[in-house]
Amino acid sequence: MCCRRCRRRGMRRGGSGEGQDTSSYKERNRMTYLTTINSANVLARSCSLVLRKLTLDRRSVRSKGLQVHHYLKAMPFAVATSLLVLGMSSPAYADGVRAASEVRRNAPQVRDVAWAYFRKKCDNFSGEKVYEVVMNVDGILIERPRTRPRERDLADQNWPADIYGLILYPPVEISRYLAYLNEDSYTTKRKTERPGYSFVEVPISGSTKYWVYRRNPDGEGFATAESSSRASRYSIRREDISTKEDRSHWVAGSRLVVFDSIGEKVLGERIGYVFDAGLGSTRDGRRPWLMAQDYACPKIRRNQPIDRLFVEKVLVPATRGRNAE
Repeated sequence: MCCRRCRRRGMRRGGSGEGQDTSSYKERNRMTYLTTINSANVLARSCSLVLRKLTLDRRSVRSKGLQVHHYLKAMPFAVATSLLVLGMSSPAYADGVRAASEVRRNAPQVRDVAWAYFRKKCDNFSGEKVYEVVMNVDGILIERPRTRPRERDLADQNWPADIYGLILYPPVEISRYLAYLNEDSYTTKRKTERPGYSFVEVPISGSTKYWVYRRNPDGEGFATAESSSRASRYSIRREDISTKEDRSHWVAGSRLVVFDSIGEKVLGERIGYVFDAGLGSTRDGRRPWLMAQDYACPKIRRNQPIDRLFVEKVLVPATRGRNAE
């Protein structure tokens, strides 16, 4: 026997089954109704604010003789707000949310596909090639010095940069070519048997002149001077070689080229790839492209001057020979 309260809920006392299904169906309808009402309330409040703005501007028009377009400037805001609210309450928006949830559920499968793609890139394209070794090189020219990345760049899937050799603080790039290296190939302030180059040149943006950086005699920092002519013969060039397909799998590739400015002869090149195993996740302050250096080919050791270590295989610093003497 059903009580009045149970009949309203569509289920029998102590029972389960069809009555409860009907109740859950009604509950879903109720939640959909409340969501629609809330969206309508947001739209109404937004329109109210816009109308108030229009009313005030109309008064300004009457009192100050302003042009009508002054109060019509608020119309794009009203249209955008209306489209936003209506879009969020539409079936298409709900489908998009469900699709995003499906992607999250299938993240392991997506990651496996991306990982296989990354390994294929590594096996077929990555590596170092030295075509010619030049001894006793005093200085080098960096064609395009690195710039400091913005936070949003580190999470931008299509950020056009040399991500394999990513450096957060650009001056470090220059100091690494000038500094001493210890037995573990890390930069150090003390003098060792592995000094860097005597100088590094960088083109001045918008000018034909160059900045020349030299290590201070005490090993602390470096001195900077301006030069109207270039002194170095050998140059270093970096480029992003990523394709759209690479970036769709959160894979980034870059190429470092060492060449002789006389005849543009390539002396050596390094091709490297990195992969973000988090597929762009920024959860808990994660920086995707910075974390991607943990999955790199050739492998990267954190804070090691990887660019210099390769360049020295092609251009042997003259200071090393003098230091040995």
